[in-house]
Amino acid sequence: MTDEVALRKRIYVIAGETPSQKNGQSFNRRTKTMFKSEQFRKWFERAYPELLHQGVPQKPYEFARVEIVFRHDTLRTRDGDNQLSTVQDLLKKAGVIADDCWTRIGTPTVRHDVAKFAECVIKVTEIAPIDWAKRLKEIKNR
Repeated sequence: MTDEVALRKRIYVIAGETPSQKNGQSFNRRTKTMFKSEQFRKWFERAYPELLHQGVPQKPYEFARVEIVFRHDTLRTRDGDNQLSTVQDLLKKAGVIADDCWTRIGTPTVRHDVAKFAECVIKVTEIAPIDWAKRLKEIKNR
């Protein structure tokens, strides 16, 4: 996304370690559905209102650039790509972004750091719409 134009920007800070929503899932044999771990559910119940309290756009960003810094307070091994999915789903549910598809947010930038307290810092920048169909057509006509 080299020719993007930045429009609006928001920065969110979610306290605590971001869990993986995929690790620790359980399968309900009766309903034949997966359900999230207790750790994830507790985190989401706390993180969702925390993010809303920091303010969300009146209308979700249709196209955005997302930058995330996971700050860890221990050196325990973590599944970074599943943490990313957790944050993307939180942003979508809260109405910050319209969709977490690659054509809408590209590939989010993710960094990890160490700090006294675990937290997740999320920077979301709305960008001008990208006409992917036009780009694909130009590439195929070369």
